[in-house]
Amino acid sequence: MNPWLAILVCTLLLGALLAITARASKSNKVAPETARKMVHVGMGLICLTFPWIFSDVWPVLILGGMAITGLIVIRYSSLRNSIGSGLFAVSRHSLGEILFPIGVAWVFSMSKGNPVTYLPPILLLTIADTAGAIAGTRWGKHHFNAAGSVKSIEGSSAFAIAGFLSVAAPLFLFSSLSAVTILSLSTAIAIFTMAVEGATGHGADNILLPVGSYFLIDYYLGLEHSALWLRVIALVVLLVLLLVLHKRHALNGAAILTAMLFGFAAFMLGGPACLLSGLALFIVHLLVQRTIPRERCVKYSIDIIFAFALPSLFWLAVDDGLHLPLAVSQLGFISSLCASVAMLHAGTMLFTGREGHAIGMCLLKTLFVAAPVLLIRDLPPSYLPLWCTSTLVMSLISARVFYCWRGHPHDDAPDTWWKVAILSLAASALILSLTQLLCS
Repeated sequence: MNPWLAILVCTLLLGALLAITARASKSNKVAPETARKMVHVGMGLICLTFPWIFSDVWPVLILGGMAITGLIVIRYSSLRNSIGSGLFAVSRHSLGEILFPIGVAWVFSMSKGNPVTYLPPILLLTIADTAGAIAGTRWGKHHFNAAGSVKSIEGSSAFAIAGFLSVAAPLFLFSSLSAVTILSLSTAIAIFTMAVEGATGHGADNILLPVGSYFLIDYYLGLEHSALWLRVIALVVLLVLLLVLHKRHALNGAAILTAMLFGFAAFMLGGPACLLSGLALFIVHLLVQRTIPRERCVKYSIDIIFAFALPSLFWLAVDDGLHLPLAVSQLGFISSLCASVAMLHAGTMLFTGREGHAIGMCLLKTLFVAAPVLLIRDLPPSYLPLWCTSTLVMSLISARVFYCWRGHPHDDAPDTWWKVAILSLAASALILSLTQLLCS
């Protein structure tokens, strides 16, 4: 098909979709949220045809740019209450409609329109996301707070089931992969994207779902069966562990899903040593919770996970850009968690009103989180004791600085966890620099 003709046809279809849903919404035949999901599904179904009507990337980029421009104009003009009423009648704030075409265009550009890697992300965005929303609205009884929205276990479960089918169906139809590979790949991506959808809000899943699932599919296609199943098992074990112990830890629903993603990312990028260090931090958290009176216990959201995840995963994500050996990146990851657990200890002392830092207990917790460093290969014999000494010293310093910087024991202070993130990143950088300096 001529690309310009295809762009025109898609534009007319999108315009007709907006007009039909606007008419249905203004006549009260459908609820505002239903009209919004109708637009969502309609846009997704149109985008599913792209591999067959576009042979190049540039038409999709042009169409995506036109869609974004048109939606912005509708959103911030008088058209919002006319042709845009089907999409913008809901009261909650969301950028999902703007991020949707960005996610589609991004995935099409990376996949070059290959159905094997393009269709699953778009189906996840279109079918699985809608199934989760419908199930959560109609049957959701067990709710949890996500970033800027309220979601349900029933909705997340429906998303996982629909997500599995969204990945498995196109792989069966358009790839030569074995049934076992498709089963394991679809299971892993369904669980991963369920966690992403459950932990995000404000429409951010409209870009995180397609782009994240594309990278996972592209990565998994090069793995053997055993490696695939190992990752599936890791995901399931992490999720089950967090759910089974939900009464013992202080994480809410969104934080549980984010913690699972953090553990999975640590395992994928840093291997068993980084995963075990993260689990050690979680065990310390469980032990800390036992020391806090029940009436003073609070629930933490995803902020606490981001505070630990962002600085630690930084070292695993930039190893190529900074030309760091994998072993050094793993040390950076564990160093960051060691500083974080020391600050967690200091924060507990402040929160419970205890005097001092209990240095001995702080050192013990830090050593417990640092222990998986023994699994890291290719470390020079002299490196480990110097790193361990530097880690203990910097962790104590970080704990003291955090104790003084925080200034008050209120857990709901919005900047508390960003202080943890900043200090743990700075501490881990100093630990690696000091260790390298002493070894040279």
